[in-house]
Amino acid sequence: NVHMAGLLHEEIYPLNFDLDDVIAKVKRMNVNEMNTLPVLTDLLGDYPNTYTFTKSITEHMLLENRGSVPLAIVRPSIIGAAVEEPVPGWVDTVSAAGAPILAAGLGVLQYIKGRPEGILDIIPVDHVVSTILACIPDVVCQDKLKIYASSSSSTHPTTIYDIERACVDFFNSNPSSHAFGPFSFKVIDSPQIYEVAFFCHYSIPAAFLNTIAAFGSDRQKRLAKSYERLVSRARSISQRFRHFTENSWLFDCSNSIHLRHQLSDEEQKMFEMDINVVDWFSYHQVFAYGLLRYVMKEDLVEIPIKRVEKFVPLHRSYYKNQNRVKLINRLAPDLDWSYQTHLLHPQRPVSRPIKQMHESLFSTEAVQTAIAKAAKDEDVSRPSVETRVRAMIVRLVGEVDHNVLIGFGWILKKIFKAIYESIHVNTRGIDAIKKYVSVNPIVLLPTHRSYVDFLVCSFVCFAFQLPIPYIAAGEDFLGIVGVRWLFRKSGAFFIRRSFADDPLYQSVFDAYIALLLGDQQCIEFFVEGTRSRSGKMLHPKLGLLRSVTDVFFENKVDDIQFIPLTINYEKTLEGNIYGNELLGDSKIKESLKSLLGSASVLTASFGRIVVKICDPISLKDYSQSYIPRAIIEANLDGKTADPKDFDPHTNLELRAKINQSLANEVVYQLSMNTECMPTHLVATFLLMYRQGITEEHLVERVDWLRKQLLSRGAPVSFMEGYRRDIIVSSAIKYLRGYIIERRKHLYEPAISARHEYANMLILSHYRNKIVPWFFREGLWACALYSFGEEIERGVSHEALLKEVKFLYSLLEHEFIFKREDTELPGDMSNCLSRMIADGVLIQHRDRIEVAPKGEFFFSFLCAMFWPFIDSYFVTALTLFALQPNNTVIESKLTKRAQWLGTTLYAEGRLSFFEACSMDTLKNAVDTLETFQVIKRFRAPGSHEKSAQLLPPYQDEDQLQQFVSHIGKFRKPAPVRPTSSRRNLIADIPILAKL
Repeated sequence: NVHMAGLLHEEIYPLNFDLDDVIAKVKRMNVNEMNTLPVLTDLLGDYPNTYTFTKSITEHMLLENRGSVPLAIVRPSIIGAAVEEPVPGWVDTVSAAGAPILAAGLGVLQYIKGRPEGILDIIPVDHVVSTILACIPDVVCQDKLKIYASSSSSTHPTTIYDIERACVDFFNSNPSSHAFGPFSFKVIDSPQIYEVAFFCHYSIPAAFLNTIAAFGSDRQKRLAKSYERLVSRARSISQRFRHFTENSWLFDCSNSIHLRHQLSDEEQKMFEMDINVVDWFSYHQVFAYGLLRYVMKEDLVEIPIKRVEKFVPLHRSYYKNQNRVKLINRLAPDLDWSYQTHLLHPQRPVSRPIKQMHESLFSTEAVQTAIAKAAKDEDVSRPSVETRVRAMIVRLVGEVDHNVLIGFGWILKKIFKAIYESIHVNTRGIDAIKKYVSVNPIVLLPTHRSYVDFLVCSFVCFAFQLPIPYIAAGEDFLGIVGVRWLFRKSGAFFIRRSFADDPLYQSVFDAYIALLLGDQQCIEFFVEGTRSRSGKMLHPKLGLLRSVTDVFFENKVDDIQFIPLTINYEKTLEGNIYGNELLGDSKIKESLKSLLGSASVLTASFGRIVVKICDPISLKDYSQSYIPRAIIEANLDGKTADPKDFDPHTNLELRAKINQSLANEVVYQLSMNTECMPTHLVATFLLMYRQGITEEHLVERVDWLRKQLLSRGAPVSFMEGYRRDIIVSSAIKYLRGYIIERRKHLYEPAISARHEYANMLILSHYRNKIVPWFFREGLWACALYSFGEEIERGVSHEALLKEVKFLYSLLEHEFIFKREDTELPGDMSNCLSRMIADGVLIQHRDRIEVAPKGEFFFSFLCAMFWPFIDSYFVTALTLFALQPNNTVIESKLTKRAQWLGTTLYAEGRLSFFEACSMDTLKNAVDTLETFQVIKRFRAPGSHEKSAQLLPPYQDEDQLQQFVSHIGKFRKPAPVRPTSSRRNLIADIPILAKL
């Protein structure tokens, strides 16, 4: 019925011609006569093509001839690729919307005439099939005709512009191997502009080629003819679909919607008919993927069945309301986007003006009590303390000024457009925040890998109409003129790095947090405390978390929703400096000068970002669920456990345990929801093959690792639906500064000169994102490796498990575990069983060895964890300088360990320069204290902790035995178990300088 206009109902409309006459006329014609343009035009009348014409005729013929037979007619609109079944993107022919999409992807079609805001009623083929199957029981026993429209226009429409922007994003990052030329695609509304564009980009080049070919070779003539055919094809496709790109229709789906509601929940999952669950941007990309994979037979990574995520359009502005004045949209699209997005924000919790917040905070009972106590304790006048407090408040407090946010949103969009391709956000997380925003105060807990993190978080909240968070920022930013005003007006509040020794400041800060949460505001802070330069999750800091949870435990709010979220980058903005910072260089201080100096990044490309919002954690529910565990622990410790005593609102010790458990849970959730990206996988193999790896081999290895990660439940981004070679070449582009192409398509880390060693630490920053997914298997592999030649005969399970337990304890500070994961024996046994089932290891009776087909995976696991073991080995080696009872400041101990590691690497006695990472060396010191090898203490009058050896490790032989135990797990084994300290120094002369 597309020859009609307006809303089309689920009914058979009368024909505007005599059906019998048309059928009789067609029967009298031969095929050649029928296909002539005048005859065809006369036959079709108002219909745009034979497809719609014959469908309409068929419906009337069925109506006239059905008799008393029940009849269901499923009336799909424009059928597109499958969204889920049989597989995402499945399509077996080029027709309807698939033709212009594929033509654009192949570089044939660059322009199409149409209205960008016009609705294009596409329906996935599996939704059509579900409707066909589900409607049968609805009519089978009834003498009736019922029509079911299977369409999207009236319930969840998509526009031609949706398709344009999805195709631009997909084909630019994933060009077809069959493409005739570079991808470019644009929908043009104006007929005049369309003709000019077509003339300039098609007709002129065709005329030029024909002119050259007239005097040229046969090859040039063939090229000119080919280009003529391409021009003709582009014009034909544009004309053929013009009726559908210049007009829009709405199809009533009442019968289909009613049919879906008649199904049970289980049946609705089985027969997916709800078009509202489809994210159009992702679907159009899946459609393009299906055309390349199933029609053009290109080797693309398969897309698993899953719901896809929303996308923040960074490159162009897009509005659901297309009827507004577009002048400002054309002149300043980003500013217009920011203003329109601001208008779409729902009713927000009322934010107090900053002056009012100053007075409210100053007047709180907690602050007034703290002022009185400070005046008494310090023996000073109350007014002098009040002056200090007011200065603290002015320095601390931020506000959310929604007028400033319009400008801030515009600035961020400009910046992010310049340096990032796109930002992807999961819809489930967005919906979760919207669900709780009016119920409980929300605390956002992002990962911290870059200074950009909090900007990305605020931008996502702004773009998706989520509450703008109040962000805990360091006072360092107060030194940046102009930026501090913008940040403060956009929700940032500025806190000291440490204030545990200032109870007055602590009271002011706690009262401020209580006011924000009491006002139902959203708060954001980094539970890791600082940026992770190494790429691993850092252990949680509890200071800010305690201030937040106290608000609940002191009954000032009914509940608090903690929402962890991971911010994942293909290329980290500050990645270039992380290598040197991990080698001990001072952090660059935030200032206007450093800000201006970093402006050059605006000309660089840092790829894509994925923001994954995790499931909310209710503090009320979490604390209640922890209480039974605390009671059991008390009983196991032989204490009398009265349930009345286990109330975190009054029991401060229990409250502290809940805070620690909650922090661990948050960090674990962040670790498990960190996205694995192509740069992470490519960096892993560049560090494994340091002498070079070909691009072809790299493609194979990356695809293997992708499958391994998916089999472990790891989230993987920007690989599904992409060509395997494009995945690798894109990652190489972003890692270009840290690797070299030794020969054509042969890549290796750029580490020839000593000043380039930091590149290994930068590459490990990316690799470390995937290490936790192989932690348990890595323990078994490294433990088995430690037995040397004995591996050939097999190692007893008992002996091997003993070494696994030692390694587990040694590396426990490197990775974050849920509480349940600390039950080691069962967890490790399950891992061993999996490795045997996967063919990595073989077990003959009680002896375990490497399976022949598992040798690569075994080597991969060892290579992943050897750098960490080297760090612990070097740190333990440094302890010889403390014998028998010397004392050293802890910071000097880690610097000595780093110096020793760097020197050993330069001498060829250390295989992995990543072992010199300051982050890992500090973790090693923590482990040495846990092992009771050293003790750390703060001497009277000192602000720094010192370290000292504990018995029995003050004895040289005992320490040597401990160092040798760690050394046996390393790739090389320079330290022999029987070495004395004298022989050790002979082996490693640099130790004498310690």
